[in-house]
Amino acid sequence: MREGYSILLELSDVDPFFDKKKRLLNDMGFDVKEIVHIKSSLDRDSLSTTLNQMLQIARIIHLDEVSC
Repeated sequence: MREGYSILLELSDVDPFFDKKKRLLNDMGFDVKEIVHIKSSLDRDSLSTTLNQMLQIARIIHLDEVSC
């Protein structure tokens, strides 16, 4: 049985807005490469926090020209 999963969220270094997105990620306490660990033993609040962090990172990574 698995203990959980690890997910890599990474900002592409060829992204045209790399510098702006990197700054946003850093301002929020993240790096351009973040490994998120989701353990099967997480309680509801911890899982919610982890998923919210993933969502914040993903939103920044996928920002487009209008949003930047």
